[in-house]
Amino acid sequence: GGGGGQTLTSASLIRPLLPPSVMTTAHLMPSHSMATTPVTFESAAAMGCSYGGSSSVVSPSPPSSTTNGQPSMVTNSSTGRQQLRQQMEHPPPPPVGSSWASNGATGSSTAPLDYLQYLRPLMEDGDGDGGSGGDATPRTTTNGHAGLALGTSSNGHNSKHTMSMMDWEALGAVGQKRQRSINSLMRIEANFCAELRAGMELYLEPLRPVLGSREHATIFFKFQEFHARSEDLIAMLNSRAIPFASANPPSSSSSPPRTPKPVWLNLLVMHAKIRVSDSFKTHLMKVAEAAKQVPQVQVGRPLKITLSLLETYGSILVWLGTRNFQALLIPTVFKSQAWGMLHALLETITYRVLFHIAFSSKFHLLQQLHTVANVNIIPSQLFLTAETTALQLIKGLSTPDFLTQLAKHCASDPKQLLSSESEELNRVFVLSIAQALQISCLDTHNWLESFMRAIMITTPHRWSESSLKLMPLALQQTLHVAMETSDAKQLLLSKVEDDFKRFKVKSSEQDCSQFLNDSSTASLCIVWKLLLETGSIPPVCIKVLQLMPPKKLATQLRKMVDYVVYSSQSNQQLNNAISCLNDMVWKYNIFPMDRLLLFMTLRKYEGTDAHMMVTIIQCLPLMSKELLLRVNEYVSEVPTDSWSGQDWEQRHTAYLKKYPESCVPTLPGANSPSKSLSLPTYFGNICLKFLSVFDLMIHRLLESVELTFKTLLKLLDQFGPLYKFHDHPITFLYTTLHYYESCLAKKPELKLKLTSSIIGSQKHNFDWYFTPQFSGYLTNAVKGSEWMNLSYFADLVGKLVEGFQPFSASLPACDWHFNEFSGPLMFVLHVVCVELLCLPLPGRVLAKNLLDMLYNKAESTPASDEKDVLSWINCLGLLFVSLPELFRVYLMEEVCRVVRGISGGASDGVPCSSGGMHVVTGTSCQTGCLLSLMHAYWHHANTGTLLGLPSWIQTHVTPLVKNELQLLFVYHLVGPLINRLAHDKPKALLDVVMELYCMLQGVDQLQGGMFQYSNAICDFLYHIKYMHIGDQLRKEVEKVIFSLEPPMKLRLRFLVPQESLGSRPLQGG
Repeated sequence: GGGGGQTLTSASLIRPLLPPSVMTTAHLMPSHSMATTPVTFESAAAMGCSYGGSSSVVSPSPPSSTTNGQPSMVTNSSTGRQQLRQQMEHPPPPPVGSSWASNGATGSSTAPLDYLQYLRPLMEDGDGDGGSGGDATPRTTTNGHAGLALGTSSNGHNSKHTMSMMDWEALGAVGQKRQRSINSLMRIEANFCAELRAGMELYLEPLRPVLGSREHATIFFKFQEFHARSEDLIAMLNSRAIPFASANPPSSSSSPPRTPKPVWLNLLVMHAKIRVSDSFKTHLMKVAEAAKQVPQVQVGRPLKITLSLLETYGSILVWLGTRNFQALLIPTVFKSQAWGMLHALLETITYRVLFHIAFSSKFHLLQQLHTVANVNIIPSQLFLTAETTALQLIKGLSTPDFLTQLAKHCASDPKQLLSSESEELNRVFVLSIAQALQISCLDTHNWLESFMRAIMITTPHRWSESSLKLMPLALQQTLHVAMETSDAKQLLLSKVEDDFKRFKVKSSEQDCSQFLNDSSTASLCIVWKLLLETGSIPPVCIKVLQLMPPKKLATQLRKMVDYVVYSSQSNQQLNNAISCLNDMVWKYNIFPMDRLLLFMTLRKYEGTDAHMMVTIIQCLPLMSKELLLRVNEYVSEVPTDSWSGQDWEQRHTAYLKKYPESCVPTLPGANSPSKSLSLPTYFGNICLKFLSVFDLMIHRLLESVELTFKTLLKLLDQFGPLYKFHDHPITFLYTTLHYYESCLAKKPELKLKLTSSIIGSQKHNFDWYFTPQFSGYLTNAVKGSEWMNLSYFADLVGKLVEGFQPFSASLPACDWHFNEFSGPLMFVLHVVCVELLCLPLPGRVLAKNLLDMLYNKAESTPASDEKDVLSWINCLGLLFVSLPELFRVYLMEEVCRVVRGISGGASDGVPCSSGGMHVVTGTSCQTGCLLSLMHAYWHHANTGTLLGLPSWIQTHVTPLVKNELQLLFVYHLVGPLINRLAHDKPKALLDVVMELYCMLQGVDQLQGGMFQYSNAICDFLYHIKYMHIGDQLRKEVEKVIFSLEPPMKLRLRFLVPQESLGSRPLQGG
């Protein structure tokens, strides 16, 4: 078993084939922390990469100091960087005497550059001398990077010294990368200044008749002052900047040079945004305080706020976050019982800010929404808006980041996040958790069971078998235990019939009112039967429904939905039921359409009742002329870009006047108080509310075996254009295709229609999202399947590879702060996954094509371009992590196929020494590519994926290992995972290590103890013991070692404690 002349070492078994610089991690789901927190210097590089493109603006970076008369570049200083970060995140107050600190509406700034008095320490040394004098030595900024030596005096006039020219090529690689990042950040801030100025002029001007002249002038003047001072600062820095000899980086040398802009403009931008936000918040709090003196019966009175103010305030909240909004404004308005104001703020959050809020703030907001909904005295319209906001919030939680944050909240009190009354919200919470678990494969054994138990205790409910079979196994077990066994169908039918007979014998209006107000009476079911039999609803019923608390009305609606489904057993009954439901929605305003569809979609039905439910939720929207009329006009008349659209406010206001929102039951043609009892509506309407429920309808229809696909296609034809107003359409499409992959696998027509309806409704064409071949497939311009070849898959994956390249020109350009993704990388990853999942091919075929494409790429790439192949492998590993389980299963099967194909003959050669492309010389590069791909896959995978690794190795891999080369391949396969397993899943590490010993035992017996690479194998096992597991597997390891042949037993003798050896001989077995 000699090991002389071996080139394989234990380090090569532990080291992954992909270097750390290649294995760039990019989480699948977006995190909007960049959009809600102030930009720090550390995030400048990330923002520069995310915005992409070669900047033609170069920030000057002079030599920082001299050594023996020669300039030298300043190295990175963590202390200075930390100081700058603290100053950026906590800007200092305005200087004394500045008009920024005053409350006057008029007055000019005393000195144009007074604001620089506290900016100068960030731009110069910490000596605070203001740079006075004629010192010509370039300064160093407090962040440790080479910076601008302004040399300004205290009055801001130009200094006397001149700056020398500096060559771009003189900068090192790190310096050039830093300059590009800073350029991108400065470009972002400059664009924001221009955009915010235009927006403020557009939306603050209508405040003049609403606000007092002094208040309006104060807000508007502060912004004008900020903009003027920003221009002064930019102009001064332009005159002081050190120019480069080659003013542009080599990648953009063809573009004309531009004047550099200062990174410290971020301080001014943040200060202006905070000031404007504080002005809005103060005004809104004053309006709320004034509402204390107004009687609650006047809820319909006009508010002293405008759509312009809310639109601007919502856009600023996207940048600043909602911490102060939730901590100060919402509690103040709620305490003042200013229901109209609270309704307006909730609409602003729902339709302008919600998807951009950080997860920690979302959980706090969810608790506040549950508090609002639990108040009995609030109007029905406010109750519905609070639940709509909560529904939108919970639907957007189906991401891996959400599960991580949820685990922390479950450690304290999980019931804080649950609704004590709304079964529907808690059901959507379960669905969001199921989708997040399915996509992320996170480990949830510490908190999931307790959280599900809290949900079932708070609002007991049941789930249909079609819904349960799609959920992860952990959820299925929990929800199966909590399911009820009693059937309440017959009880409800008999209860309604009995109540209806008792109501018909009531003679007086007072008796009827008392009977309907009784909590045990199925009041809404009686109203529905009255409308079904007589064609009208008595006025006494309308009066009772007007005074009924919203929570009680919700309970009654659940009973009515069940009764409608149970009692509709024929086509004639179904048509009459749909007609009556439309009358209750549009003619009598008893409940809105989105509320009815939400309750019916999420109820649990089986057998013929499930078929009837599916039929109703498909036919009800299509047979509602009022809904179709509103949707068609809203899609055609109202633009999507509310911030930059010049006439959006006029169009939206005109639409609300034509189709006013009303949640108060009323008699048709009667002088009802519905208008005076309605709260002002600013952003919401039935189309947007229906859209949030339409997502759930699509999911429920996909999981139902009773689905009629032609009807679903009609629904997408009629209501698909609404997705142009969806706040995260691509994320929703990705989640749908991923979670319901098993339901859509054999329905390519439905996948095609779903994708074309959602993406086709966006403002960009298909080519902006997808490859040209797939865009032609969506538009029926490409026929057949010949185009789905390896060249197409190379173009598709190459799109993702290019996205990882810094400053790639292929990345889409848009404002990512108001986008559903935090940057272009997340966008590209999602659209590539959507395109793959929408192809009319089985998942195994797609996975095979991706691997074949990689093998062809590796075989056709010369050894000098090996890093390019590694980049492709890294992106492909991230792609497999982001795709459904079927793709991962095929990848594991491919590993088993490769292990099975490795023989122990001499013709197979010997393993190489390091992480090159080939693990075994003499074989094809497929083995090395697959090994690298598995390392990238496990690098990007979540901890939940690693939990199944021991069982997979034990069941599928260990029985295949019969020779030494197979053993080396498996050791190299799992070697890079040892560190991560030891940190994240120690128990899984012990199971994997035990399997490694079992493989060694089997190979030792088959080869008679003869190993060619025994040194590397033994060193690897010694490394695992002394670096990770110690004596945790002492007894098991001893048993294996003492069963080995003498040569290997002798080499591994130090894994066994000396006292355990005893009298057992090491020679002769």
